[in-house]
Amino acid sequence: MNRPAGFAVDGGWLRWLAGRGLLAGLALMLALNLFVVVRHWSQIREAVTTPPGTFAPDFTLPLVGGEQLHLAEARGEPVVLAFWATWCGPCKMELPHLDRLYHQYRDRVHFYAVNIEDAQAEPTVAAFIKTTGLTIPVAFGGEAVANQYRVDSIPHLVILDRTGKVNRVFDGLHGEREMAGAIEAAIESR
Repeated sequence: MNRPAGFAVDGGWLRWLAGRGLLAGLALMLALNLFVVVRHWSQIREAVTTPPGTFAPDFTLPLVGGEQLHLAEARGEPVVLAFWATWCGPCKMELPHLDRLYHQYRDRVHFYAVNIEDAQAEPTVAAFIKTTGLTIPVAFGGEAVANQYRVDSIPHLVILDRTGKVNRVFDGLHGEREMAGAIEAAIESR
């Protein structure tokens, strides 16, 4: 078998590539890609989530307990939508904070914990609520709604203003104080 000069089976192929500038070219391409992502992160981020200032997609979902959640009926007051799943560790850590915020603001804000598992998970969701003692209204079967809201990771919190526009989006686990500040801002927005 003919091999280029300097090419050895024992790992010399890296030296052969490096000698040809290919590694330098790959490193330069990686650096340029990283530069583009960092420079345009806000535009990239906006493309993968429901951006603030846009009207939130309307939906109807069943609530644990038999009632229905019709998002359009909540217009006129801010709304907090918390997307979560029973198998999500960070969601389990965030839900007690949301439950406390629900008790603190429920006379001025609609709160809904939207479970993204399919509708067959209702017994699992109901057992989770009973075990944890959550009192926040919980909707189930929200996988399609999560897709409408471009939820790509959970926990995912969307805060809507009185008009139904997205006011703030939180991806991942956030502190109670930070969430409370965003809820206060939604209450104060007119």
